[in-house]
Amino acid sequence: MRPESQRTETDGQIQKDGKIIWINVIFILGTPILAAVLASWHIYLGKFTFAHVCGFFLTWWLTGLGITMGYHRLFSHRSYSAKPWLQAILAFCGGGSVENSVITWSAAHRYHHRDVDTAGDPYNAKRGFLYSHCVWLLREGPRHNDLSNVDDLWANPILVFQH
Repeated sequence: MRPESQRTETDGQIQKDGKIIWINVIFILGTPILAAVLASWHIYLGKFTFAHVCGFFLTWWLTGLGITMGYHRLFSHRSYSAKPWLQAILAFCGGGSVENSVITWSAAHRYHHRDVDTAGDPYNAKRGFLYSHCVWLLREGPRHNDLSNVDDLWANPILVFQH
């Protein structure tokens, strides 16, 4: 437990940081470190090519589309419908961003919209920029295991498989 001075008060409730989710920490912090080491090694060996740079930007773009088009617009907000093959591609691409499964991400996002900037918001901006953009993925937050608001997603076999 953090000292009183390091805890955050929001809407009259003290929020304590939840347990660290080590698998997320390892992937989210370890992947860029490993990539930097391997890229440096490839540069040192003279094997780093323009194709590697293109692959980096293509992967970055595809995972971004997976999150924005898939996780966010299609699955969380149901802004549009898509054929199963496109759902599978978007779930796969979004999964590459290492921001949890569609089901987990969408549950948190729906709670975020319901309880924006309150103690119940999984990525409450009142806890700071870093928390609302990154730390929420690394620690258990409000309703961490509560996936009851995504019954529609549990009915999708593609998303159940990805989860």
